[in-house]
Amino acid sequence: MKILPGKTTLNWSQCKSYEDILFHKSDEGIARIAINRPDKRNAFRPKTVDELIDAFNVVRNDESIGVVLFTGAGPDKKGIYSFCSGGDQSVRGENGYENDEGKQRLNVERMAAKISKIRVFRDENGKMNKSILDIGGEALIVSQFTLAADTTRGNRPGFSSAAPPDKGEELYKYFIKELSKC
Repeated sequence: MKILPGKTTLNWSQCKSYEDILFHKSDEGIARIAINRPDKRNAFRPKTVDELIDAFNVVRNDESIGVVLFTGAGPDKKGIYSFCSGGDQSVRGENGYENDEGKQRLNVERMAAKISKIRVFRDENGKMNKSILDIGGEALIVSQFTLAADTTRGNRPGFSSAAPPDKGEELYKYFIKELSKC
């Protein structure tokens, strides 16, 4: 990995082993967390989210880490790199995304409540103990439709893996409404 200016390579060591993500740390205080589902364009499922929460909690409690690189593994079999195409539609149910036990999770209300309370901002002691609510911050909410676009052929994106436009818009507006309640 090339880092400019200064050192051009870093030595990474695995911090913890997961199924859906990669989690490495360097001696320079940098953590690298990558969604590792390139065959699904790094689409998340409940297990992915659980693993991300665990990894970010490790980072939050490790005073030696000052920077987090959050990325997606790749490429997929077609040579395409993706950060995250959104939720894995193959495990999507009517009321959320199904986990390994068939229970539906990651619904809009829970996601909005969770995002608003994630402690990723530093407090007066330099610890990551404050949420966006604690600091009076604002959220930039970007619809997922461009992330789910398939641009492998031609000049027109395909959206076959995305939710239908009316359902996508409905969920997007609902998420904004729920996040505004927090």
